[in-house]
Amino acid sequence: MEDTDKINLHDASFIFVVEEKFSVKGRGVFIAGRINLGKVSSGDEVIVSDNMGLIRGKTKVGVEFFCSSKMEDKHTAYEPMLISLLLEDNAMIGKVEVSDYIVMI
Repeated sequence: MEDTDKINLHDASFIFVVEEKFSVKGRGVFIAGRINLGKVSSGDEVIVSDNMGLIRGKTKVGVEFFCSSKMEDKHTAYEPMLISLLLEDNAMIGKVEVSDYIVMI
């Protein structure tokens, strides 16, 4: 993947806006925010991009926390809700910025 690769956010089936990022010792890298579109499940591969669609990288996620009455199971989250995602690739924490998007096409 080239640093100049872009995605069209209008083609996304899942959009999550990053509102906070943090690391928990012994647990991993988490991002918190809101799902604006679609759903995500633990193990799904997602794309990290800025708000202009410039791709920062790809990683798999784990659904760690969510706040909603609309729930399929404890490992799947739907919009609209606040959740925390665990990024499986710890190198992504340096690439993820607040207001970035986590998407699936």
